[in-house]
Amino acid sequence: SVISSYATLTNCRISETSGIGVSVSGGSASLTDCVIRGNADSGVFSSSGTATLTNCTISGNRAASGGGMWIATDARPTLTNCIVWGNETTSPTAQNPNMVSDNGNFALYDTIVEDALSWEKRLREYRAAS
Repeated sequence: SVISSYATLTNCRISETSGIGVSVSGGSASLTDCVIRGNADSGVFSSSGTATLTNCTISGNRAASGGGMWIATDARPTLTNCIVWGNETTSPTAQNPNMVSDNGNFALYDTIVEDALSWEKRLREYRAAS
């Protein structure tokens, strides 16, 4: 599903797609009480748009990097009361299988991201070296 304008999804299940579960590119998306699971690429890809996820679960997705969520440079996603866990990467150099930010501006509120502490440490080390 590609959202390039505006969309509101409530109580949805986006699963088993052959690509990205939800791609927000240049638009605005609001997802509430949704499960994004088992997609063949990132569960959520956010690029140059605004994504607001509330009470959502992102799990079991698989991508080269950022199996759960990939946040591109101009993205501004906000996750509130969400769980991001159990996603996979196919690349041995991937930062975190659950969430990857390519300098996007994101906000997490009451949200659990599996392996987030080691991810934050690697992100700080990366920024210090840049």
